[in-house]
Amino acid sequence: MSRKARVYISFTLLFTLIFSLIAAIFIGITWVNRVLYGDLADLQNTTMQKSYVNTLLCGVDKEGYRTDVLILAHLNLIDNSLTLVQIPRDTYVENNGRSDKKINSAYGYNKETQLFKEVHQILPGVEVDKFILVDLQGFRDIIDAIGGVEYNVPIDMDYDDPEQDLHIHLKQGPQKLDGNKAEQLVRFRKDNNEVDIQTLTNGKYSRTGIQREFISTTIDQILDLKNVMKAPEFVSIATDNVTTNFEYDDFLTYAPIILSINPDSIRIMELPGEDTNALGPWYFINDKAATAQMIQEYLTPERAEISTQELAIRNQLIGNNSQMLTVPANLELKKNFGNGFLSVDVIDGSGGTANIDKIVADIEAYGFNVKSVDKAATVRFEQTVVVAKKDNGDGAKIAKAIGLSNYLVNAEKRTGTSVTIIVGSDMK
Repeated sequence: MSRKARVYISFTLLFTLIFSLIAAIFIGITWVNRVLYGDLADLQNTTMQKSYVNTLLCGVDKEGYRTDVLILAHLNLIDNSLTLVQIPRDTYVENNGRSDKKINSAYGYNKETQLFKEVHQILPGVEVDKFILVDLQGFRDIIDAIGGVEYNVPIDMDYDDPEQDLHIHLKQGPQKLDGNKAEQLVRFRKDNNEVDIQTLTNGKYSRTGIQREFISTTIDQILDLKNVMKAPEFVSIATDNVTTNFEYDDFLTYAPIILSINPDSIRIMELPGEDTNALGPWYFINDKAATAQMIQEYLTPERAEISTQELAIRNQLIGNNSQMLTVPANLELKKNFGNGFLSVDVIDGSGGTANIDKIVADIEAYGFNVKSVDKAATVRFEQTVVVAKKDNGDGAKIAKAIGLSNYLVNAEKRTGTSVTIIVGSDMK
């Protein structure tokens, strides 16, 4: 792999981390400023919106003109999946109206208007809805704002690259990393002897593994109550270091979805093609046939629209305010008169593959009151979820009745019942 390619991947991974942290910030804001109030209407009375959001994630150079990192993030709102397509900075764009044919110069030429146009040329049929432009200073400032992050650095990390102005010097062991040291951690790939992380740690750690662990640790710390109350400070940091056409309400809608995505539902892929100097300068020439196949398979949802109410219900019921609890191992269920006061509503999110009648029968067998059964027309759930309004044991009882070992508690659940069951495709 060329040095250019290694540097590109380095910035790509780091930028993905920055975007995750920005999403976490707005999760914190959502926690403080909830906007979903009042009972949710019948699922059949719906309005529709586009079933996906295409966001261009852009990491700019020090001068702020060239996008050295470009990632198309395709958020599928139907199956709650995320596809990230990395577009190399040297990707060749023909007929772009200027002598520099590399896509990374599009933003400096005519801001996001030109950038969107050239991404559309590379990815025919894929329209960009939103963009986020960010620099590394935002990442450092966020870490400093939360007082640093406690992290166990697995090995001594020493690496110097004057060309990148990159100098990494961290000692092994538990420590609090400020913004500068955190950047060193997530950018470390190999030491000054060209030995990579996996070799240095005998296969125990990879670079992406360390980054995922650090992301998780940092997000947990951002969502800690004392840091949630710093939301205005985080907003100021984001404002100073991020340029975007996302509105505040957009983040309230999409950030909870992004952070609740199952890791198995995240795809990271590169634009198909190869590096060549056949045109004079070095360019990345994308393979148009392979790109068309990728678009068809991963960037073209089965349905173009999704129910806004179903989306709101999903965000509210299993949003960031939910707490996961375990059903007590010694819990025993018996049918009794009091169970009739525990009201349950059922939402079929399986696309019609689950045996809803059996689930209802299992609940009613213990005398619980099933008030309603609705069908989600567009949203899909892979896993069945039980959501209780109160931490009083109701959720544990219903989860036990249908064979689950965990359930959620969310005081802001507003479907009018004590417990909601969202049935996924795992219930056959």
